[in-house]
Amino acid sequence: MPGIENRVRQSAILALRLSAIFTVGAIIVGPCLAYVKSLSHRAGTLNLPRTVEFTVLVAAISFFGFFLYSFWTLTRRAPALDILSNEASDADRLPLPASSFVAMEYFWLILNRTFVVFSTPNALYGWKASGPVSNADRDYFQPLVEMTLDRELTQDLAAIRKLSELSGGFCIARSSIVSVESSYKSKWGMGGILHSGRVTITTNTRRSREFILLGSSADPDSIKDAIWNGR
Repeated sequence: MPGIENRVRQSAILALRLSAIFTVGAIIVGPCLAYVKSLSHRAGTLNLPRTVEFTVLVAAISFFGFFLYSFWTLTRRAPALDILSNEASDADRLPLPASSFVAMEYFWLILNRTFVVFSTPNALYGWKASGPVSNADRDYFQPLVEMTLDRELTQDLAAIRKLSELSGGFCIARSSIVSVESSYKSKWGMGGILHSGRVTITTNTRRSREFILLGSSADPDSIKDAIWNGR
């Protein structure tokens, strides 16, 4: 399959680049250790065969490790990329772009997941774009915010539906929403990840979901109105 071949190629290229960095590091470490040992009056002669073996081992392990991780990551993203790459037909095009926003939701107390949420006249669709993240990269969500500004995507109802059907996504029927509340208060535990407030949705099953609005441009009251009014 072309898709698999492409992922293999991308993974191999990335693995080669990263393993090369580790390999260069391994080449440098050997002579440095020999020099340090010589300063401490211990045997400091460079053992060339063992240095070569160590370097080859580091290169092999790092290459296969990075290759497998990269291939796994690309494979997980492939279904969403396939959906996003398809052109919308006129029959699936909404008359107006769906209101959309990027939000984080906590689960199991400390874990989190990130959604791109689309509000359409009939339902609220959520695409799980990311699993648990830390504050190591506080701007990780910016590419997703840019997606919400893409009219081709926000008017493509078929793509929105398909994204919500991927693992972790959701679809909340408009008729099942009984209340929507907004708040401009910051969320404790966000670790400096920029957010503008929260929106809480309650359904007729009495289940509530709190969405933390990522970025500075998302207005809680405007999003609340869009969800409640189905636009």
